Amino acid sequence: YAAEFLRERTPFTEKLTNLASMFRAAGDEGVHLDIKILATCALLESLVRTIYAERTMANQEQEKQFRDARSRVAELIEKAAETTPDRVALDRLKAIVADAAPLTIKGVFRAVGEQLGLDWEKQLQPVFTEWKTARNPAAHGRVTTEHPDPDVEGERVKTMFFGYSRIAGGFNMLLLKVFGYTGTFRSSALEDVYGKL
Repeated sequence: YAAEFLRERTPFTEKLTNLASMFRAAGDEGVHLDIKILATCALLESLVRTIYAERTMANQEQEKQFRDARSRVAELIEKAAETTPDRVALDRLKAIVADAAPLTIKGVFRAVGEQLGLDWEKQLQPVFTEWKTARNPAAHGRVTTEHPDPDVEGERVKTMFFGYSRIAGGFNMLLLKVFGYTGTFRSSALEDVYGKL
């Protein structure tokens, strides 16, 4: 499936090939577990956004309506800021509105799942939850340090390993769906768990 799909060289297949290559490198022996997880999470998000940009049948009219509404709200905030002596808060709010995306990352995951025919609750939401749980602490400066109690630390590491395995399984699941694969796939290698596409 993969070889046949990737045989046609397009910007999309080039991106998928590059992401798959980086994904393999992120899991190499000798890479610290925290770095593996953070890299794998970043690569899963990149894969989802790449598929979304290429494949999701996004309603262009709805996205245009969102951009227009966003501009109107930013203009209203700017007008309010012009009459406010201390406009710092309104300038910050305007910057947030100006950078707002039509969908949250959860919405992008859902849209990709719908386009690929994945069941949100059974197949993609568990991957999204693992991704969010693993990614957010490290990505937002809440790096976990080793716990002094060996039992607690052992459970923490076990949870990290299984989460990493599930995120990797989600990455593979998405690629397999893009390639047109149907059948059994490994959704978590460390837990020896399989899913069906």
